[in-house]
Amino acid sequence: MPKSFEPAQAIKMLEAGSVSNRKETESAKHEVQTCPATLNLDEAAHFLKIHKCTASDLAATGRLPGAKIGRAWVFLLTDLEKWLQEEVIRQQKSRIERYKPSNYQIITASEKRRRPLPRLPKLPGEV
Repeated sequence: MPKSFEPAQAIKMLEAGSVSNRKETESAKHEVQTCPATLNLDEAAHFLKIHKCTASDLAATGRLPGAKIGRAWVFLLTDLEKWLQEEVIRQQKSRIERYKPSNYQIITASEKRRRPLPRLPKLPGEV
């Protein structure tokens, strides 16, 4: 694969059935078309548009679906897409709940002040 990995390129390669350094036999063509696209840690981070360390932390804590095989993390492209869709829905529900009109309180001007108004000394002649 090229240095700057694009998951769309991998999908196109799988759909086209083109694999470098492999003869196109019927069994090889069937194998390529049925196996899902896999990504390493760098490629998964690039796909999710997050830093490599963030992806590593998420995977190590089990929040990002992947498998550690030996020293390398391996992610399925379909699992990452599904996880991202679920994360979007989860965050959206959280934002909707946070900003519901029932969560707001009516605050008067005096309650908005962070500190109370100072008491001024009485002027001469005031009762």
